[in-house]
Amino acid sequence: MDDATPDGSAITVEVVYADATRQIVRRLELPAGSTVMEAVTASELERDVPVGTIDPTRLGIFSRRVSPD
Repeated sequence: MDDATPDGSAITVEVVYADATRQIVRRLELPAGSTVMEAVTASELERDVPVGTIDPTRLGIFSRRVSPD
């Protein structure tokens, strides 16, 4: 993943993980056109949740399920 698109455009996103006991929020700036999975990876959430917790088939944007791509 590059730091910016050829025209330099970027987007700010928040990646959120929540379970019954906690919520983790990471704000990131990514190149425009980045995928959901690229955002999850860039957020480094995987280091703060149990192994196997992040399931690419259960990702969402504003509570609507989306594909990792």
